[in-house]
Amino acid sequence: MKKEFLFFLLLTIILGSCDSPRETFSSPQVATKIDATPVPVLTSVHLETFTPLPTKTVKPVATSLPILNSQNPSLIVKDLLETNSDCILPCWWGVIPGRTKWDDTYNSLSPIANSVYENKSENSTLTIAAMFFPAPYPLSGEFTQVFQVKNDVVEHIEILPQRFSKYSLPEGLLQEFGNPEMIFLGGSIDQPQSFQLVLYYPSRGIFALYSNELRPFQQQEILNVCFTEIEIKYVDIFLWDPAASFSETLEYIFTEYERPFYEIELVTDLTISEFSNLFKSVSQPDCFQTPSNFWLN
Repeated sequence: MKKEFLFFLLLTIILGSCDSPRETFSSPQVATKIDATPVPVLTSVHLETFTPLPTKTVKPVATSLPILNSQNPSLIVKDLLETNSDCILPCWWGVIPGRTKWDDTYNSLSPIANSVYENKSENSTLTIAAMFFPAPYPLSGEFTQVFQVKNDVVEHIEILPQRFSKYSLPEGLLQEFGNPEMIFLGGSIDQPQSFQLVLYYPSRGIFALYSNELRPFQQQEILNVCFTEIEIKYVDIFLWDPAASFSETLEYIFTEYERPFYEIELVTDLTISEFSNLFKSVSQPDCFQTPSNFWLN
C-alpha cells in the first residue's frame, strides 16, 4: 500500500460512509503455529471485545487551548514532541479525542502549522482537517496530523510523525505504556519485501503501525525482520477516545493493505511480553524471526 494513502485514510472512511454503502470487511486473519514447517490455518480475530480500563487518566482539557506563538514554530514543535504538553496519550498536544472542540484545536495549533486543509461532508457535521507542521528544531522537513471532527469535537487524531517523535520507534510506546493488548504483524515477501508491525492498545485509545523494508532481499526459510530507525520507512499513529469504537477504522486499515495480519505469537516464537521486552532492551537489536512460508501470496 502506498504511504500517501494513510494521510487521508479517515477522509476516505468518512466520505465513503456518507456517499455510498460501505463494503463489509472481514476481521484480520490469524494462523495456527506449527513448530516444524508452519502452514497457515486461518480463523477470525475479534477486535471489538476490549473494555476501557477504569484507571486510565488524562490531563483535563481547558475551556480553550493556549494559542501558540507563531514566531518560532519549529522550537514550539520540538517542545511539544518532547513533553506532549504534559498530556498522556490519547491526549495529543493538549487535544483530547472525544472532548476537545475543533475550534479550540484550530486556534491553538494553526499558528505553528505550515498549512491547514479542511474537507467537510455535505451535511457539515463531519470534517477532516490536515495540519502540516515543521520539523522540530534544528531538523528540516515537515510532518502531518489529521483530525477527524464530528459536531465540532475532535474524534480521531492521526499522526504521521516520521522520525521526529519519541513514538516513532516501537520502544517509545512500549517503554511508556508497557505491553499492548495485542500485537499484529503483516508482511509481503515479494520484492520489495516489507512488514507492518502494529501495537494495539484499545483500552487506551492507541494504535501505532510501523512499516519497514527488508534489505537486502531475503530468500531463506526463516526471515530476520527488524524495526530499527534504519529499516522503518514510515509510522502511522491513531488516537481516539477509548470509550468509543475503533473497530471500523482498524478493519479498514488492515483490509487496505491487501495482506493478512497475524497475532505476533502465531508468526514468531515470542509472546507479547517477550516481544515487548526485546524491544525495550538497549542491549539487543529490535529484530525477530518469522517463517517465510507464512507470507507467501
